[in-house]
Amino acid sequence: MWTIGLKTRTIILCSITFAFFKLLGYFEPNYRVERIEEEEDVEDFKAFITSSYYYPKSQSLGDNALAIVMNINQKRKNWFDKTLYEIEKKPLITIRAINLTSTKIITTSYERITLAGNKCLLPSVFLTVQLLPNTLSIEFLGDNQQNSVEIPFSIPPTTKYDVVVCITPIFVAENWQTFLFAMHIYKKFGAFVNLYYISSIDSFFDLIRIYEDAGYLTIQPWVTIKMIGVDKNELDAFQQVEFRNQAASQTDCILKYKETAKFVTCLDMDDILIPKLAPTFIEEFNILLKNAKENSYLIYPKQDFYGSTVNNFNNFSVSSMFESLEQQNCTKSGKIVTDPRMINYTWIHWTYQKVRRIKIQENKITHLKKLEWLESFPKSNKLSNISIMNEMNVLKDIEENWQKMRKKVDLKKSLPKEQFYAKVVGDCYMKNYYSYISAESAPPFCSGPHYCEYPQRDDIKCVHSDARYDFVPQMSPVTYYFAVQPRFNSSYGCYS
Repeated sequence: MWTIGLKTRTIILCSITFAFFKLLGYFEPNYRVERIEEEEDVEDFKAFITSSYYYPKSQSLGDNALAIVMNINQKRKNWFDKTLYEIEKKPLITIRAINLTSTKIITTSYERITLAGNKCLLPSVFLTVQLLPNTLSIEFLGDNQQNSVEIPFSIPPTTKYDVVVCITPIFVAENWQTFLFAMHIYKKFGAFVNLYYISSIDSFFDLIRIYEDAGYLTIQPWVTIKMIGVDKNELDAFQQVEFRNQAASQTDCILKYKETAKFVTCLDMDDILIPKLAPTFIEEFNILLKNAKENSYLIYPKQDFYGSTVNNFNNFSVSSMFESLEQQNCTKSGKIVTDPRMINYTWIHWTYQKVRRIKIQENKITHLKKLEWLESFPKSNKLSNISIMNEMNVLKDIEENWQKMRKKVDLKKSLPKEQFYAKVVGDCYMKNYYSYISAESAPPFCSGPHYCEYPQRDDIKCVHSDARYDFVPQMSPVTYYFAVQPRFNSSYGCYS
């Protein structure tokens, strides 16, 4: 189906990508970070709060804990040699908690989540402090505690899960086949899904909603970072966040399910994790951690696959899509699986907390690198490349579950029959990201979909995440911004 030339180029690109990331420390975070807190010039910081959770009870954070994820602009200089050194000025964060009888003021610092040394001016950071029992309001304070802003917070959900798969933020998404493929696999092997959502084609959104109503997943709006009143020439918040704030979403996943899930994993939509050593996710994870002598988390590498699917909903088949998959000779940097009590935050591929990593050799993530959209599946009697799918009628059970759900799906509009935005984003990423990696050089700007241009078409409509953004008082050393009332908007257009 694909020429030898394409496969060869894919292998070369895969090898160059690995070598380049190795050079930058992406695969082995062995750099040393120096931080210098200074009195002078540590002012006029701006932070956008993406997550704020209050835990009346927590095994890992302690009772009455507050956990915050935010993006804060950095003021630093850095340089590369064999090791990355960073000098970063960090403001102190002052927080006031209030309950019915008491007030408590705490001053703290934060920990960086995203990779040091990238070009993005708004890295994700994490902080946690102990507040009061039955906290009613939380405020961030300015210098001398003169100015303050009350921030919204939530108590994490209480429903218990064995495994939660958090799908990183999707944008201008059209790949409804991959979604169906993933949902029925995760359902079969015992996982609940938390899908972070920026935008998708409207009919695809309707399909996701049907699966949410059926209990397969929850949809979480992933809102755009906006700082009302801040001139873009001073700080362009939208342009200065790494890869749609993916690390913040993955950290939100860990915090959201910290007390209620036995394991969480953070995957892209086209990264499909399938257990190989046991009939369920939780059994496989427990096997892999059985002999761990200290607190540990798992890293599953990614294996590229090519395959085919159909552009017609009525012709779709999970089993036929499985049978089309062909393994490629390219293994990529992996994704995290962890007991959420073990860590508090994670970057895209791993955490920088001092917790032992176990690199899995026995299994790999099935990365759906390339899918050709056809009118119908070609006839095939070959077995799946994934061994467990050929055992114990697993694939048959998944297909039967899909056929039952298919009868419940009643969409007013047809699902996408072509990949329009996928090609737009693919070309954009090749130009603005992978072309630099192929040349073994770092991209000169903050990487992500914000540099792509999204043509608007009359025949394609999208549903986008949205929220209310209010003006906030300017404070020193940090002004805090946030969104409230997250929702979905069908008039925004098709953007990231």
